[in-house]
Amino acid sequence: MLQPHMIEQAPDAPGVYTMYAGADTILYVGKAKSLIKRLRSYLASELPVKIARMVSLVERVEYVQVFNENEAFILENTLIKQHQPRYNTLLRDDKTYPFIRIDFRHPYPRMTVVRKIKPDGARYFGPFVHGSGVFRLFRLLEHIYKLRSCSDTELQKRSKPCIEHEIGNCLAPCVFSVKDTYQAELMELVDFFRGKSRATVQRMEDQMKRAAATLDFERAAEIRDRLASIHKVINAQMVLDCAGENIDVYYLEKHPARDRYLASILIIRDGKLSGSYVKRLLSCDTDAEAVAAILREYMAGLNAPDLIVSNLPLPQEEQEHYEAFLKHQRIDFRVPQRGKKVRYLELAQVNLEKHGDKQAQEEASELMQRLGLAKLERMECYDISAFQGSYPIGSMSVWEDGELLPSAYRLFRLEGFDQNDDYLMIARTLQRRFQGSLASESHPDLILIDGGASQLNMAQKVLEELALGIAVISISKGRSRKSRGQESKHYDEIHIPGRKNPIAVRGRSVYRVLQHLRDEAHRFGITAHSRGRDRESLTSSLLAIPGIGPKSLQKILATFSSYEDILQNQQQLEALCGDRVASALVQYLQQHAEPSTPPHEETP
Repeated sequence: MLQPHMIEQAPDAPGVYTMYAGADTILYVGKAKSLIKRLRSYLASELPVKIARMVSLVERVEYVQVFNENEAFILENTLIKQHQPRYNTLLRDDKTYPFIRIDFRHPYPRMTVVRKIKPDGARYFGPFVHGSGVFRLFRLLEHIYKLRSCSDTELQKRSKPCIEHEIGNCLAPCVFSVKDTYQAELMELVDFFRGKSRATVQRMEDQMKRAAATLDFERAAEIRDRLASIHKVINAQMVLDCAGENIDVYYLEKHPARDRYLASILIIRDGKLSGSYVKRLLSCDTDAEAVAAILREYMAGLNAPDLIVSNLPLPQEEQEHYEAFLKHQRIDFRVPQRGKKVRYLELAQVNLEKHGDKQAQEEASELMQRLGLAKLERMECYDISAFQGSYPIGSMSVWEDGELLPSAYRLFRLEGFDQNDDYLMIARTLQRRFQGSLASESHPDLILIDGGASQLNMAQKVLEELALGIAVISISKGRSRKSRGQESKHYDEIHIPGRKNPIAVRGRSVYRVLQHLRDEAHRFGITAHSRGRDRESLTSSLLAIPGIGPKSLQKILATFSSYEDILQNQQQLEALCGDRVASALVQYLQQHAEPSTPPHEETP
């Protein structure tokens, strides 16, 4: 199910988000003017039935930030058509955004508006998000550039110029030999589509000045309005020259705390941005090793584009080897300094800035400063799960170098408690951690206790007795706080030794990483506690089966590793406790036990 921590790193900027279920199944692709606001709307308590069902299936959310809303429209359209998500009902057909097509194989090419790109040798410019917008632009460009608008058949049949030539909108290639002039007009138009709009704007400004000089103010006002429309198109979106460009863009940056690089990747196919993601490049210490790791993926068979764009150059060592490979595969490798490719790198960099690895590391650095720590590479959080003294468990979650480390999580079975005693249970858990079998493992730079000031004081006392100079703080559910004109809210509070008043965790606070760590310890502990209580309840109820007493039950639990093991080895069970008792036990387990539930648990 969608959880707040899945989306909290999303930026307040336009982009596209993708919701995943298990096994990387894409449920939904959507666009938003503000990614964080749109994603938060899915956490509302009341949602339409269909959306609520989708949200309940979400296990992961990915998002791509873009420069403006129009680019979000285009990327959403591309991803929906590519993946056909189950919960997207619109844009799944083969209809797409319009393009302007120019066929340069014709001696006098003309512009046409199409909705499909075909491998016909023509060049396609776009896509344009709004259909009405492309036709308005089309008419504007027809008035600015003197290209023909007639069909090929009409061009061949005409013997004298049409009205378009008479009013100055066409060079009349049907009658006159104007190939050089026509080609110059055409190239200036192509430059406009490729983002070099200065010549077009200058031409319109000159027309407006000439009209004003001859006191034709209506004409000048008309050109002014057209010029405003042109500026709107230029500023609204990046129009791509879709001449079959296939580009992989890599923005590489070293992770500040680990021996790895982060690579923000844009996938551009047929001139359109079709995807974006961030990946980790492990065991890379230098820029050269990071670029080499990228190139080795193509050597291993990764589908190669026509062009690889990177912010880092080819490695100096073995440069000839990599250049030979790129030449053989007909792949161009560039480190651009200006132009459209630099903008691609800027977009990749923007997406990297919002990536969880980098955000978490930046938050950790700020947290270290606020808490006055010399370093903060590892944190451990401790929580207690118990119900009326039944099956008490201490749980430990671990954060290391900017990320949670589930493989280091631990459980501590706490014996000898008949009733809840959080303080003594916290003390016993810490003693087990630093004096038991885990004592040789790396010690944390900071310990976080789930509890208030009293639990913090107990943890401090234990650490002092063990002569461990480890910083310790605690986190608890805070009091209700209310601002004028607003509803009251409950904020988590951070308790720090020597500080009288706790710190309230509000909004996008740097202390959020502590909340995540606490939530993980609680989830890990409560799951084990519930499973253990169910196991104890089932084990105790086995004593009610005729023929099973404490000694025979202990013998059964020592022989079999799980209840599933008992059910699968009934002959061995019959040999151990007799046919009648074995039959009764099997019948009971089939009715009451989950097959995977083990009859006993190893305690770390």
